[in-house]
Amino acid sequence: MRPQFEPTLALLRDLDFRPLRLRASVVAGLSAEFDKLLPEIKEADAEKTAFGAIVARLEELRPRAAGDEVNLEAEDEYLKGLDELEKLLWQVRMKWVFSD
Repeated sequence: MRPQFEPTLALLRDLDFRPLRLRASVVAGLSAEFDKLLPEIKEADAEKTAFGAIVARLEELRPRAAGDEVNLEAEDEYLKGLDELEKLLWQVRMKWVFSD
């Protein structure tokens, strides 16, 4: 029976089970929206600073979180950083909606 299961076992070993949010395109998409909204908001210095700090931390964590070696601690911290970035984006959206 082992020869019958070898292809399936090989396929399972090659799959990447890490969360899809670890892809660089997620941060790029969020950054694009920040880049669009922030210039249109008056008094957004705090948001710009927070955005820069979160993105810098994500860039620092990315090699460990999305590298060849599984690093659950780095993945968890990276995902928490993405949560912070998304929360900040909602705050920026609300500021943009209610700006002059």
